Amino acid sequence: MRTIHANSSAVREDHRALDVATELAKTFRVTVRERERAGGTPKAERDAIRRSGLLTLLISKERGGLGESWPTVYEAIAEIASADASLGHLFGYHFSNFAYVDLFASPEQKARWYPQAVRERWFLGNASSENNAHVLDWRVTATPLPDGSYEINGTKAFCSGSADADRLLVFAVTSRDPNGDGRIVAALIPSDRAGVQVNGDWDSLGMRQTDSGSVTFSGVVVYPDELLGTPGQVTDAFASGSKPSLWTPITQLIFTHLYLGIARGALEEAAHYSRSHSRPFTLAGVEKATEDPYVLAIYGEFAAQLQVAEAGAREVALRVQELWERNHVTPEQRGQLMVQVASAKIVATRLVIELTSRLYEAMGARAAASRQFGFDRFWRDARTHTLHDPVAYKIREVGNWFLNHRFPTPSFYS
Repeated sequence: MRTIHANSSAVREDHRALDVATELAKTFRVTVRERERAGGTPKAERDAIRRSGLLTLLISKERGGLGESWPTVYEAIAEIASADASLGHLFGYHFSNFAYVDLFASPEQKARWYPQAVRERWFLGNASSENNAHVLDWRVTATPLPDGSYEINGTKAFCSGSADADRLLVFAVTSRDPNGDGRIVAALIPSDRAGVQVNGDWDSLGMRQTDSGSVTFSGVVVYPDELLGTPGQVTDAFASGSKPSLWTPITQLIFTHLYLGIARGALEEAAHYSRSHSRPFTLAGVEKATEDPYVLAIYGEFAAQLQVAEAGAREVALRVQELWERNHVTPEQRGQLMVQVASAKIVATRLVIELTSRLYEAMGARAAASRQFGFDRFWRDARTHTLHDPVAYKIREVGNWFLNHRFPTPSFYS
């Protein structure tokens, strides 16, 4: 197995997290084309991220982490995604899972888990969605046991990062519960717990190394000190628009930075190709493709759009951090943030889909004539993940806010 070295001391001593993310991205870029075609688990690359220390960005220095902020996390996600969207996806989902844990865990759980996560370099995966009538049609059950534990049974789908995860964020609904069935139970459990089976059945158009396949739970015991909040607490948090409901805008902004990273990576690799390989079209009347006015127009258009989208996303990231640091968040503050995040995601989604397709017009026919360049991965990765939750609903939410002064209804997606 390959070993990838990252300068973790740069993070631990100087807290130069983005420099380390850039170093990792450079390394990942070397092998991404071959790995992306093969699919499977990017074990060596995941271990490099572990060794880098970046997984502890949001754990306080007092508990051994880096004590950084959400803006730094978001930029690191985009940087890694610019080289390898699958790894940016895995890295981003780790922090989505972390955010849920931090928002719902008790002080005692945090005091126990966070130092352990630093020591053992935890990479978090998730098991939430299911392949039923819709993604929130959950039928994986949590049956209460006499000692306060729960037994989990059923199969989850789209479990990003489940293979090679150290801990899984698991969701189920109560069944045969004297206090009521159908309430959401969430827990953080070891991925090697008896009865957990990662099925390794992910084979997708894009995001081919995210291990987002299914996970089966057969009599898996979840102990009381692994439960995140009480049954149904997440639903109550959404209903009230309280601070734990920030999980959704935090996660949606992770997706936004994933798309911006893909767009940045595609634009930079296309520019390198245009400088080194592209030929001017016969009728262009120039000696170099980089002097063709139509080529310049394409790059100018997308470079301008990307700079504006990145600047907007940075502003929203600052707002996330501001609310993250508060003890309490009002429904209005949460609603305003969700509108800002939705707006940023709309722009990033449209940009990455158009950019990753139209850059072929700037590079020329030879860029599509050989698979050795692998430019198609940018579009495939973007197209695959932007279908996660339809952007049309984000557009509707922003329109409803602008026209009718109604904030998005808090949920797992809004």
